[in-house]
Amino acid sequence: MQTFQLQHILAYLKEGYRFKSIHQPSILVKQSGDYVIISSLNYHAKLILEDFQIMYEATLFVLEDDEESTIDLEKDSEFYRWKQ
Repeated sequence: MQTFQLQHILAYLKEGYRFKSIHQPSILVKQSGDYVIISSLNYHAKLILEDFQIMYEATLFVLEDDEESTIDLEKDSEFYRWKQ
């Protein structure tokens, strides 16, 4: 699995690619317009690009595989049936 430094992912984020940090707890990173969206299990933030660069300059990332990040609607439905 190839890792990327922050400066290498910036152009790819603009093209719509998503990345995941390799540190724990991991974060999912994507760009939406002028903002970088960061999310993890218990955290969600919308940052301007400059703040994102300052906060995550030492972080390593891997390219997020679309298949891993899609929601399985059957499992989701099953979970909510079980929860009731």
